[in-house]
Amino acid sequence: YAEYLRTVPGRLRVDLAWENLRGFLPPEPHRRALDLGGGTGQMALRLAGCCFGVTVLDSSETMLTETDRAAAEAGVQAKVSTVCCNAEQLPDDLFSVPRFDVIICHNLLEFVDRPCAVVEKINLLLAHRETALASLIVRNRAGEVLSAALKAGDLIAAENNLTAPKVRTRLTDEAVSVFTPDELRSLLSGA
Repeated sequence: YAEYLRTVPGRLRVDLAWENLRGFLPPEPHRRALDLGGGTGQMALRLAGCCFGVTVLDSSETMLTETDRAAAEAGVQAKVSTVCCNAEQLPDDLFSVPRFDVIICHNLLEFVDRPCAVVEKINLLLAHRETALASLIVRNRAGEVLSAALKAGDLIAAENNLTAPKVRTRLTDEAVSVFTPDELRSLLSGA
């Protein structure tokens, strides 16, 4: 995954997400962020560069080691901490200060068995103030249809993806969930 993020499509993916998020970040002094499924820490490094204290949570020690390395290289290691934990099974007492001003959950819900459990935790961990922000990015069914048709030229897969609840990732070839906007809205309103 770290190698993918060094490619043009990988960098573009992170850059677009950051540009969409940046304008919504809360003003100081509210500057605590949680990156659920933060992987190699790409968003965390950008948040730390904007004076956020960031906790990156991921279930992969390998990914978190990459985050720690990247934070040290960027000189923001004092602002970035890592926690190895499954986002679906967060203990209630995991964080000493249990509220965050920004919670990032990009490309995680499609990989978990119970996305509703993760969204419920986001709701519990998000600070109760007007400027608090949760940012969710998920694979969507329409995007997977376009990807199969345009990138892969596979019209049969594109047609199947119109209704498929899961698709195979090109990067790891594992089955992951895809969501419609209505399904995501339902998850959020349910939490």
